[in-house]
Amino acid sequence: MLRKVFGARGHLATATICISLGIASVMIMVNSITEYIRPVSPESNVERIMCSHRWVSKDKKKDFRNMGGIPLSFAQAYLADLKTPEATSIFTDNTFPRISGTRTETFKAISCDASYWHIFDFQFVEGRPFTFDEFMGHAAVAVVSRSFFSQLSDMEKRLRRFAYMDKEYTIVGVVEDVRSQRIFTSAHVWIPYSALYGSLDENVSAFKVVYLLKTKADRAKLLSEVKAVEDKYNSTTSNPDLVSGLTPHTKLDVLIRGYSTEVDDNLERAFYSRWLAIAVVILLVPILNLIILNYTHIRNRYAEMGIRKSFGATQHSISLLFLKENTVVVLAGGVVGYTLSFLFGLVHHINLFDTERYTDMPIDNVVHPSWLSFVVVLVICLLASLLSGIFPSWKLARMSVNSALKGGDQ
Repeated sequence: MLRKVFGARGHLATATICISLGIASVMIMVNSITEYIRPVSPESNVERIMCSHRWVSKDKKKDFRNMGGIPLSFAQAYLADLKTPEATSIFTDNTFPRISGTRTETFKAISCDASYWHIFDFQFVEGRPFTFDEFMGHAAVAVVSRSFFSQLSDMEKRLRRFAYMDKEYTIVGVVEDVRSQRIFTSAHVWIPYSALYGSLDENVSAFKVVYLLKTKADRAKLLSEVKAVEDKYNSTTSNPDLVSGLTPHTKLDVLIRGYSTEVDDNLERAFYSRWLAIAVVILLVPILNLIILNYTHIRNRYAEMGIRKSFGATQHSISLLFLKENTVVVLAGGVVGYTLSFLFGLVHHINLFDTERYTDMPIDNVVHPSWLSFVVVLVICLLASLLSGIFPSWKLARMSVNSALKGGDQ
């Protein structure tokens, strides 16, 4: 049977290419998404992490709305001490021009509190994270990435100090580089925001609040608690504005929403619908081509099947032969498609999320293919292939020997 399949070189090559390209295209999209939400250090607890990253503030007296990051003073007063999370951290991230002496064209700094290090599991090469006492004491300390530390001058390395925004910081720890797909932790430098903002007034904005839940099941409880905070703030007459949009989201939801300030739950639905539609179209083209190829391939073998029937081949054995051959072709295309998607992921990255348009951190071309997604896509193609071959093979199996030897119904 294998000799027959691989002997039909034109049919095999065309069918394999159709299936492999379809599977590779879908797997490339799936791999790009799963790489972001895969639990890996320093975001190993990603399934228990939620984040409030945007808010909307509407003035009660004027028709004016302020949309964007959460003000630091509001986050500290209303979100820092919630009861549901195991830990809560307030942080912000910014990209700045290159520090003198380093090769990095731009560098990203995360300003955070001491709780940040309890939520994320960084791999320290040496040193330690900054402590609560250092944070409260406005200490000018920093944790840096391994690659950033390697670019400092010999003097800076010996003194373990570098200058940033007109202030010298003492390096207390060095961590392994964090890939750009880790959106809550990817940076070159991590410093206490207390070292930057001496007086924490409400003009300091663009902060995010990240929560580490005790269990994944606490998500609904956290949503309710944050909604209660909004309602309590809005019901206080002394507050000059009404707030909304503080709803905590999972990492995938944060990626989907990006920098949008729209308070719209349909964003997630639109994202899934768009990429599902693209996946269906991508798979539909090779499936239709495979159906046509199967029909043509079976018709071209009418005479061969007529000879088989004349030597006693049954209807069942003939139908089973074609179904087995289709299976071999789809499996071969699946292996090739899976390999192509892996190789593509090593050299290129698909921009799927809005946040990537605003980041200066390079996207790492790494891929960890999803076996589950591969199996699902392969099964879909396999079913389509089997279904496409059932009717022509059944028709051939019921055909008389004379008709089959003549090439079927003309």
